[in-house]
Amino acid sequence: MISLKEQLDLISGLIINANAEIKAHNNIVANFNTEKNNLIKAIWKLLIEEYKTEITQFNTNKNGLIAGIAALKTQIDTKVTDFNLLDGEIKNLSKNVTSIQPTVNEINRLLKSYGFLNFEIVPTTEEGFYQIQREDGTIAETTLSEGEITFITFLYYLQLAKGSVSEESVNDERILVIDDPISSLSRPKIRLQINISIKRHIDARN
Repeated sequence: MISLKEQLDLISGLIINANAEIKAHNNIVANFNTEKNNLIKAIWKLLIEEYKTEITQFNTNKNGLIAGIAALKTQIDTKVTDFNLLDGEIKNLSKNVTSIQPTVNEINRLLKSYGFLNFEIVPTTEEGFYQIQREDGTIAETTLSEGEITFITFLYYLQLAKGSVSEESVNDERILVIDDPISSLSRPKIRLQINISIKRHIDARN
């Protein structure tokens, strides 16, 4: 049989415990933001301890990737610098390719090699143009035969295919289409003539 004192002590203990829990709850409510931050920190601490190995591996991989990206950026910057230098050299060299004089020299060489010895191509006073001149210095445009006009037209066409009239397009690839027999009476100013049909890619640098 339990005495009244023991029963009173038990009830008092329950009341004390309940009051302590109420006070703790009230403290949480009164300090909500602080308690919330403490809870978040505790959760993160638990997660960090639980996945410590995975987190360490992730950080190692991340640092490796960051170092790799930095190295690639350095290489890219170097390549961009090299590209700009080469691009400048190409543009300077293209000035020579688009110059009229190499074209004139090559057409005259081909004319002589095919037996056309009584006229040649010479530059005009206007930059970027040239004319046909006889051995005696007279201009020959109005006295050329159909065959001579056709051949000169074809030679210029080939030289234009190797270069360009502008620096920007000198290295562009192109497709040349040459048709119609050389014996055709079509005027060469309208149609370029040759005795074979051919389609081929010609690199402007060749």
